[in-house]
Amino acid sequence: MLFEGPLSKWTNVIHGWQYRFFVLDPTQGMLIYYTSKENMVKGEQRGVVLLKDAHLGIDSEDDSTVRIYEKKKFFVSSYLFIFL
Repeated sequence: MLFEGPLSKWTNVIHGWQYRFFVLDPTQGMLIYYTSKENMVKGEQRGVVLLKDAHLGIDSEDDSTVRIYEKKKFFVSSYLFIFL
C-alpha cells in the first residue's frame, strides 16, 4: 500500500519551507517527492529518500516536523499522509 500527500520540505537553498508532494512506498522503503501532484502523475521526481538506513525522529521544537537523517539532514513538516 502506498501513502501520498502534500508536505512542506525544508530547503537550505532558500532557507525556508517549500511545498512538495510526497509518496511513501513502505514495500520499497522509499519516500519519493515531487514539486507537485501533477509532476507525480507525470513521473517527474524531485528526489528520493531511502529509508532503510535512515534515522527518523520528531523535531524537539515542533512536533509536526519529522527529521530524517539519510547521509544528510532532511526535514518534513506535518506527517499526515492520505491513503491511496
